[in-house]
Amino acid sequence: AAAEGATPHPAVITGFLFIAACGLVLYAVTGSLTRGLASAHALLTAVVESIGDGVLILGRDRRIVYANPAAVRMLECRSAANLIGIGAVEFSRRYGVTYMNGALVRPDAFVSQRAFTERTPLRYRVRIYPSPGHEIVVMSVAAAVRARLDEPPAMVVSVMHDITDAETLERDRDQLFAAAAHTLKTPVAIIK
Repeated sequence: AAAEGATPHPAVITGFLFIAACGLVLYAVTGSLTRGLASAHALLTAVVESIGDGVLILGRDRRIVYANPAAVRMLECRSAANLIGIGAVEFSRRYGVTYMNGALVRPDAFVSQRAFTERTPLRYRVRIYPSPGHEIVVMSVAAAVRARLDEPPAMVVSVMHDITDAETLERDRDQLFAAAAHTLKTPVAIIK
């Protein structure tokens, strides 16, 4: 033990300086990496929030953990908080999801739910009713996100593309052709 007032050994001073220098370098590197991650996170969030299609992200518990502003508008919610935490059964109850033929889509048949067990991205066209009397037609695509192929999905990303206008145009076109064919049927029969 060193006596009171004795000078510390030069090796001890060197050791303390080395530890202090290493601590400062680690602090600087960690700070730089943290700023880089925060910047990447902000950029990724801005990208997802600027997408015009509705994006829903489901966590391992198969409930919505994130909804971008387009999904909030599409589903006529006040905020994303109204969607966070809901599962397939609640989503089905709120929005009455149906196939194009009018049959209800069972909650376990949603592409966002099937993507947890199936390996390839899934898609379908469905009708969603965000409010009474308001129907939208969406092309919904869902895919699982896995860190490794042999692991269960960490999350599922579901994208809803509003194709209501295209579906309405196609339906109107079909009705026009059917009406024209019916109207022309009688004059053609008379001419024959």
